[in-house]
Amino acid sequence: MIKYTICFLKQQTRFLLLNRFYPPTMGLWNGVGGKLEPGEAPLASVLREVLEETGIRLATAEYKGIVSWD
Repeated sequence: MIKYTICFLKQQTRFLLLNRFYPPTMGLWNGVGGKLEPGEAPLASVLREVLEETGIRLATAEYKGIVSWD
């Protein structure tokens, strides 16, 4: 099973979404995130991915749930 994290950054009533550049998700809008690295905790992954993809250094993030596809 491949595990991913996703983070939706909200400031008041605005959300920061990314427009993907590469197939198969090219042109789609989504939150910030990516694959967990081996041994990486989900919170650490979220903080790393947000920094890598946006340049925003979050102090923490709030867990909101699990998304799964069959």
